[in-house]
Amino acid sequence: MACTEGHSLFDSNGYLLSWSASLALLYPTLANDLRVGMHYSNYLHGLATKSAIRNIGKIDNLDDWIASEMEKVGKSETEFVHHLLDGRSVLIRHTPLSSGHWFFAAFDITELQRAKSAAAGSEQKFRDFARL
Repeated sequence: MACTEGHSLFDSNGYLLSWSASLALLYPTLANDLRVGMHYSNYLHGLATKSAIRNIGKIDNLDDWIASEMEKVGKSETEFVHHLLDGRSVLIRHTPLSSGHWFFAAFDITELQRAKSAAAGSEQKFRDFARL
């Protein structure tokens, strides 16, 4: 059975404190690199260089990209979707905590996205039919 969720916790200085065992299943190319004390910039480096996700886009300058991503964390709650190598889509919810720590929760939304896509296709077929 595929992993459907995972989480990680970074301290206010960006160091990894803990993660769920399932996080390594979501990102198998990073599994051997996860360790307590790993800095978030190193985690980002792994995402970019180890093909952990398909929708990371083209990165012209890795250091600039990491710096830009580092600017985003710890400020406000954000959500984004990672498209994993195995075809799954995972919603990432980043939540800054009152302690200054950052909590990341990952939820497999593949089936939800497939259902939305099917519903949109069905709606379009109905609209096409209704125009007849």
